[in-house]
Amino acid sequence: MQHELQKADLWKRIGAGILDLILVVVLATGFGAGISSVSGYDKWNNTLDGKYQHYIEKYSLNLEKDPEGFEALPEAEQEAYLARREAAEKEMQQDQEAVKAYHMVSNLMLIIVTCGILLAMLALEFGVPLLFGNGQTVGKKVFSLCVVRNDGVKLNGFQHFTRAVLGKYAVETMIPVYVVIMLMQGQSVGLLLLLVIALLLAQCILVLATRNRCPIHDLMAGTVVVDYGSQKIFKSTEDLIAYQKKIAADRAARQDY
Repeated sequence: MQHELQKADLWKRIGAGILDLILVVVLATGFGAGISSVSGYDKWNNTLDGKYQHYIEKYSLNLEKDPEGFEALPEAEQEAYLARREAAEKEMQQDQEAVKAYHMVSNLMLIIVTCGILLAMLALEFGVPLLFGNGQTVGKKVFSLCVVRNDGVKLNGFQHFTRAVLGKYAVETMIPVYVVIMLMQGQSVGLLLLLVIALLLAQCILVLATRNRCPIHDLMAGTVVVDYGSQKIFKSTEDLIAYQKKIAADRAARQDY
């Protein structure tokens, strides 16, 4: 066991990351399904679908999901169709039940996705390493990796929380997820999309170019991923200082000879 940081192999980190991501997605889906059931999302979504269908039938908008059929219409009929669609949209915007259903579906979707991912990451990226007691997620345990402080000391709860929740969840996960949700809802995401691209580029540069290959969440927490089998891990700063004093004393004794 060595004191110098035994930085993890990049391909092992990628493998561990993929496995952890799969587990997070599966668990987040389960949490999301539970939140959806409790929150009544299906009821509001069915109400909204019913409203859309009502106005489609009322205004004969049967080509809404058939762009080729719309393009095949004569120009006069296309204009009439667009006029009917505009009238349907205006009436639906004045339909209080439809408006309420739309806002409820949008808000609940954001809550379900946000809370589902948060609970999954709290369990797998925060709870599991604390349970193992050695800075390992399931993926890191499979690939014999672990996370330590930059000086080789075990992480405390606050550092685990900073790394998993503030770094991985809040910055690296929810910014892209929020952009995807906005796109699904037909909202403009110009500046946010640029932010996501910049975030991805920053991650690649940090992992490939920095000395300890630390992405954003490791920089925020002051941590590094190392090889569990060869890394000497200290339980506390005091243990590290004692070890350094012993090494210094041994070196001084050898120099006396």
